Amino acid sequence: MVDDDEIFKICLEYWNTLSSDLFHNDHSRMNSMCGDSKVLMFNQSSNERLSPRLQLYAPVLDQVRVAVISKMAKPEEVLIVEDENGELIQEEFPDTDEIIMYNNMRDTLVYLTHLNPDSTTQIMKEGLNRQVSSADWTWAKLNTICWAIGSISGALLEEVEKRFLVYVIKELLTMCENTRGKENKAVIASNIMYIVGQYPRFLQAHWKFLCTVINKLFEFMHETFPGVREMACETFLKISKSCRSQFAINREKDTQPFLVEVINDIPNKTRDLEPPQVQTFYESLGYMIQANPPQFHQQLVERFMQLPNAKWRDIIAHASQNMAYLQEQTTAKAIVSILRVNVRVAISLGPAFKYQLGPLFMEILHIYRAYSETISNIIAENGPQVAKYAKVRSYRAVKRETLRVFSAFISNTDDRQLLLQEFVPLLLEAVLGDYQSNIPDARDPEVLSLMTAIVTKLRGDMIKEIPRIFSCVFECTVQMIQTNFEDFPEHRINFFNLLRAINSYCFQAFFIIPPNIFKLTIDSIVWAFKHTMRNIADTGLIILRDLWLNIQSSEAAVSFYKTYLLSLLKDIFAALTDTLHKSSFPLHAAILMLIIQSVKNGSVNVPLWDTSSQNFQNNQEFLHAFIVNLIGSAFSNLSSAQVQAFATGLFTCDDISAFKVHLRDFLVQMKEFGGDNSELYVEEQEAQQQKLQEQRSQIPGLK
Repeated sequence: MVDDDEIFKICLEYWNTLSSDLFHNDHSRMNSMCGDSKVLMFNQSSNERLSPRLQLYAPVLDQVRVAVISKMAKPEEVLIVEDENGELIQEEFPDTDEIIMYNNMRDTLVYLTHLNPDSTTQIMKEGLNRQVSSADWTWAKLNTICWAIGSISGALLEEVEKRFLVYVIKELLTMCENTRGKENKAVIASNIMYIVGQYPRFLQAHWKFLCTVINKLFEFMHETFPGVREMACETFLKISKSCRSQFAINREKDTQPFLVEVINDIPNKTRDLEPPQVQTFYESLGYMIQANPPQFHQQLVERFMQLPNAKWRDIIAHASQNMAYLQEQTTAKAIVSILRVNVRVAISLGPAFKYQLGPLFMEILHIYRAYSETISNIIAENGPQVAKYAKVRSYRAVKRETLRVFSAFISNTDDRQLLLQEFVPLLLEAVLGDYQSNIPDARDPEVLSLMTAIVTKLRGDMIKEIPRIFSCVFECTVQMIQTNFEDFPEHRINFFNLLRAINSYCFQAFFIIPPNIFKLTIDSIVWAFKHTMRNIADTGLIILRDLWLNIQSSEAAVSFYKTYLLSLLKDIFAALTDTLHKSSFPLHAAILMLIIQSVKNGSVNVPLWDTSSQNFQNNQEFLHAFIVNLIGSAFSNLSSAQVQAFATGLFTCDDISAFKVHLRDFLVQMKEFGGDNSELYVEEQEAQQQKLQEQRSQIPGLK
């Protein structure tokens, strides 16, 4: 085999195409033999059923299996890598090229496994055995074999997978026990963790093995070698998510539930973990608890949060005696760490998090207010520039994590009455005024996220509060983000997400805000869809589309059309013909068609033209003339006939597909859209990708 990466990549593309083609042809042949095209037949490796073509390629495919397994790329989940000096380090950033390579190799190996699972597993077992039984084993060879083993998860029949995986894990565990040297153990540990994380089906079906694996992960959480503890925590989280239901089953032989054993030993299990790893550990346990019957939630939550709650009570006790204690940066750092644990737990626990937040809610709110007051006083005494100083940033971190705790709880709870009666009124009182009164650099974008979470969860129950929210966060945020497209990126994204939530769930609130604020809302939407960042531009367009649909059936439709229809039409055309916004073409087309259809079907029943100086028979005639004038003035390179044909086509295309074709043809005619116009077909490309993904999902092992 030629040792050249570029040649290997070229060959891999061919092998991928060949193995996919062989698999699909063989699959179709077997289904036709069964007389049912819907029957999925995989892992039929008997030689009697092999097609002549597959028999012809069989020897070559075995060589391909050996080549792919021996050169398997590193998957994203593996955090321990060998650097150019041959030393093991923790990977700081994922290698995008290697991830793409891994995905291609995984797909190829999955197809090859379906074509002959016995051959694939035998090659892997032989390669692993050579490493385990040899004193001259190497990190690189063991890694590639184990990464290949993990890559075919789901491609084997369950019984075959069981025998194969039991063999692999036992061999690796034995190897780990018998091997000396921290670096060697770290390599073996990373491979064990990667493989077990890839096979949730096996773990779900084998409780004792699942417990053994998790206990091994707990051992790895005490390893000092860089990357091992982090990978152990990430694998624990992955297994907790996929196998959570297993921890809700009452097993008679256990003296006490496994989950309770883990909870009782949290201090020992987390003693060597860094704060981010502790947060991952707690999130993992949250998924296990959430899977248990609701009647056990409160007791389990109280027990498993004892350690962070004890630290919290200690901080509160010190602060109650001396508020200056909160101003120490070490205190702020400790509070942030506790709050981050709560954020992760709120996500995994779901509604059961109320048993954790309920008793602490007022204390957390008092801490938020205390830091808000401290920050305001420091800025008042020293000027706005101190908002960026390390000390003030540490105080703001407490506020931001507090807001994230509340947002996570609100997003994941199902108790609307609890929110309405006990949480939201106090939150609005504490948060809104503070946001409004702060200088721009001290305003937390998480306030906007919190308002979005509240509106999304409580919907119509928040309508009466929207004017208050607008008053406190709307105008001051617009002033922050309207001067350019770069400043306050988090604020601008969260701001438009809030606007979208209000439009979706509290649309009636637009009728009770002052007219000047509503105009500012429309201006903000226009500003959004002219933004150069696609996510903001698309959010603005979605808001406008939904607003238009909502307004059609409202009493305000007449005044809205009269005031905004023509200006919005101009702005949409401006965005449509701007080459920076090609990717938003599907939304541009949808909104343009909405506007034109509203006029065409008579929904707009107020004259759009100046009746004192112009004379048109109806709005359709006027709008046709308006578009002709608008396009003709903007693009002098187009002939009058071209402009007339374009405007007429907008009114004759009743189907969105035909409407898009008409718009695309016009954009190409303009000659403004030269070169690559693939982004104009982004919707079709995404639909094609989704179709391909659905087809892939039908093949076990392909992700």
